[in-house]
Amino acid sequence: MTHDDRPIEELLNYWGVRSETHSGIMRVFVPPIPHIRDLPGAYRWIAALAAMVVLYSLLAAAPFLRGHPAEAAGFLPGLGIWGCAVLGMLAMARHRLRRQLVIEVDDTTLRVLKIQSGRQTLVGEYSTRQSADVRINRSNGKLLIPIAGTDAAEIFLTPCTPVNYWIAQTLARRISAGSQPDAADRQLWYAGDYLTPARPSSNTRRIMFGASMAVAAIGVAVLFTPVAPLGFYILLLSAVPVGIAMGTQKKDYWV
Repeated sequence: MTHDDRPIEELLNYWGVRSETHSGIMRVFVPPIPHIRDLPGAYRWIAALAAMVVLYSLLAAAPFLRGHPAEAAGFLPGLGIWGCAVLGMLAMARHRLRRQLVIEVDDTTLRVLKIQSGRQTLVGEYSTRQSADVRINRSNGKLLIPIAGTDAAEIFLTPCTPVNYWIAQTLARRISAGSQPDAADRQLWYAGDYLTPARPSSNTRRIMFGASMAVAAIGVAVLFTPVAPLGFYILLLSAVPVGIAMGTQKKDYWV
């Protein structure tokens, strides 16, 4: 996470974070990360992973060009693993650069909405009685929403620590204060647009199932080629989209 000593007003302006109270509902708007350079430092590993992809490509190409495809096939599993890692991190970076959040709080409910590609998705809805102790997780900088009887929900906000603490404190004040008068910011395009509950879209699940079937078909086809061992790795990879679609994998990472 980024520790920035600039005044909080300047940081909020840079990251585009705003808050409003409209029709009894307080909303905190968290825009996408503004620039590639603002992504968390972990994304710098993409360069190292890409270097491994290039290395394995060269190692596989050398024996293949000498007429030894079986020897080249031995490097394909490693190439596939590092290639998937690069694609995964690129997908996560793209997600961070496009994802918007609107966090709503009324007298009884804290609601988190994700807006991406013009569609809104309900990430989570929590009772304010359970989430009164909303705060920032010091270990990873995510918004921590305690939920009685189960694990706390964690939501990625921004890479900037002071801004994240401001968001958490703003939410906590609204929860503890109860009803508040309207203080709508007319510059916020989303004002009044999210008074009805959002419904999770089923398109993502269909896409995941489709991707899984496509990858599995490729894996089966590869089993009947000279590089058959690679087919088993591809079949294992095909299970990942199914796991995401069925909810068996933790999705806080994508919020």
